[in-house]
Amino acid sequence: AGHPLEGECLTGKVVVFPTGKGSTVGSYALYRLSKTGLAPAALIMAKAEPIITTGAILGEIPCVDGFPLEEFESGVAEMKNTSMTGILENDCLRIYPAV
Repeated sequence: AGHPLEGECLTGKVVVFPTGKGSTVGSYALYRLSKTGLAPAALIMAKAEPIITTGAILGEIPCVDGFPLEEFESGVAEMKNTSMTGILENDCLRIYPAV
């Protein structure tokens, strides 16, 4: 049993999450998704960090920082302590647990 969003397509959707983490390649991955039409419609985070922010800027993906995630009801608590990764699959960005 993985995360409730495991395997869901994030292309064209508004993605709400606590914060990002990863290496500098993450910025370029977001940029590439944007240029190929596969990026999320927007990113909303409680705490933005440089990797996601840079990718959002390069890919011209709307990005919100400082969003009060605690106001959401179900699912947020599970996401706060879950490491997920995005994978391009069948022309869609899908998320899975980080390996």
